[in-house]
Amino acid sequence: MNLNSLITIASFIPNSLQSPNAWVGHLAFAAWLTQEVRPKILVELGTHTGNSYFAFCQSVVEGDVATKCYAVDTWQGDEHAGLYGDEIFAKVNAYHQEHYSKFSSLLRTTFDEAVSYFSDQSIDILHIDGLHTYEAVRHDFETWLPKLAPGAIILFHDTNVREQNFGVWKLWEELQVRYPNNLEFVHSNGLGVLQLNNAPDEKKLEWLQPDSPEKQSLISYFTALGLRQLESFELNEQKQHIVNLNQAVSERDERLNETIAQNVSLSQMLDKQNSMINTLLSSTSWRLTKPLRWLGRPILRIKLLLKSLALANNYTGDIGQTFIKLVEVYKNEGLQGVKSRIRFLLTNNVPQSDDLNVDSQQPHFAPPTGDYCLMVPFNYPIKKPTIVPSLAVVCHMFYPELLEEFKNYLSNIPFSFDLFITTDSEEKKATISNGLSGWHKGGVEIRIAPNRGRNIAPQLISCRDVYDRYEFFLHIHSKKSPHASETLAGWRHYLLETLLGSENIVASIFEAFTSDPKLGMIAPQHFTPIQNAIGWGWNFAASQEFSSQLGITLSLNGKIDFPSGSMFWGRSAAIKPLLEMPLSLEDFPSENAQLDATLAHIIERLYFFVCEQAGYRWVKIVYPSLFRSILVESKDSLINSIKRTQYNLLVSND
Repeated sequence: MNLNSLITIASFIPNSLQSPNAWVGHLAFAAWLTQEVRPKILVELGTHTGNSYFAFCQSVVEGDVATKCYAVDTWQGDEHAGLYGDEIFAKVNAYHQEHYSKFSSLLRTTFDEAVSYFSDQSIDILHIDGLHTYEAVRHDFETWLPKLAPGAIILFHDTNVREQNFGVWKLWEELQVRYPNNLEFVHSNGLGVLQLNNAPDEKKLEWLQPDSPEKQSLISYFTALGLRQLESFELNEQKQHIVNLNQAVSERDERLNETIAQNVSLSQMLDKQNSMINTLLSSTSWRLTKPLRWLGRPILRIKLLLKSLALANNYTGDIGQTFIKLVEVYKNEGLQGVKSRIRFLLTNNVPQSDDLNVDSQQPHFAPPTGDYCLMVPFNYPIKKPTIVPSLAVVCHMFYPELLEEFKNYLSNIPFSFDLFITTDSEEKKATISNGLSGWHKGGVEIRIAPNRGRNIAPQLISCRDVYDRYEFFLHIHSKKSPHASETLAGWRHYLLETLLGSENIVASIFEAFTSDPKLGMIAPQHFTPIQNAIGWGWNFAASQEFSSQLGITLSLNGKIDFPSGSMFWGRSAAIKPLLEMPLSLEDFPSENAQLDATLAHIIERLYFFVCEQAGYRWVKIVYPSLFRSILVESKDSLINSIKRTQYNLLVSND
């Protein structure tokens, strides 16, 4: 072993570096090995973006080595590298043609097809870095073994990866016994290096011998060089990320300036129109026709609003009587009062005109503005939790025909959990029990609960004893919204897709919970058709009275937000104030197609308030990106993103 070559290689700087970074820590060793062995033929199986292969090629040039190099890859990807299109090969091929085409070739084919392109005992260095299952890497080694020259060097990448069905480590343990002249680097996913036993004396590498005093020093030396190279690569990646962010900010500023210019133009147009309107309003003809306008326009508007109500298939009230009531409302409250009544009727399907009593309280609507939500799944790799979360899924199954749909969504939870199902009859219980035959994700318990309080009473009252046994819970239910099946079609699917749409979404949710111990609830952003109806509705007075028992003060001047649809992930401690209230199933009215003003509607609107009262935060999520949302790009930014999304409800109730 040439000591000078080791000193020289310390200054090796790769000319081509691309993501991913898994091989970056071994580039200095690859360059040194090429000049140390001086192979006639070097073959790499699995090249991807070219980090390792171009290090070999660069060393051939800088060391003036007479080597023919071959990279074998389909450049289509696999289950470990991921699947990709022609853009990777196009980039690799362009760089290769410019720098190394005189002595190197890219063979875009399978490993098995390429083996026939080489003579037996002709390859001096073989690097195997294809599909990393045990069966695949063993097949590659045994298939290419006859093509290796006596004393050839074989490199195996990813010997130190023991997840995602990687099996290189297992083959490496077997080969170390068969080929004792070897060493292994454990950094950068691990790299195993061995020499065949049949090496002639002039090709034997002393530093690979089992008793070599140089082996450990060599491992330490190239580990230090590799880690330094890896740090440099990651630093450059961060610098490039900053450049990209600056570019994005610059582009955003340009768009903002364009928007400001457009707003200035619109403002000028509005000023001109306002001037014209003021001129019209001050004219003699406008003043003379004021009595006619007062009499005719409101009545016309009421008729048009009432027409939209009459066309609503789900409204069964007396349209004539409703019109008379609305005229009375207009006299006392103006057109805005009329609009509020119509909107409530359309949204909630109130069946009788008597519900438009002039003295009745107006429904409250205050959709959240300026709120954010997190996009799921998060846009960075998430490690599996070291401890399986303690989770209870509490599901109210009023419609057992939806069981298969729910089983499919629940299968996306990537760990075992216990399932508690409530329903309202023995017949439904039997159907659900049969449908869960063979369920293997964890324990199952089916409970009978009377048809009161929709899903909320069964989940909170009938399953009150569940929560103390689990740190986390998930509330879901077989939602159909039959009172507005056309308007609200897809609501259940939207909620379940957001909460349970994939393993990555569930992993992101528990990444948020474990990263922020004060995060208490995670709920979907509001479904688009009901966004404008978010508010207290007809529930404020009753909610105010109920919340006072929890030590919560409400105000119509404060903000309101809640998990609309009543499906969400939670930490059991975040709803403890509700669980400790002396409520019974009898406190909830029997179901009679009520659309508002029941205890279930009140509790649904108080979930986030209770969460805050218990000392926890809450956050809304969305998938796909349909709302104002934050892309979580790193674990470091996750907690700040959670805090940014929440606007406190309790502190605003002045």
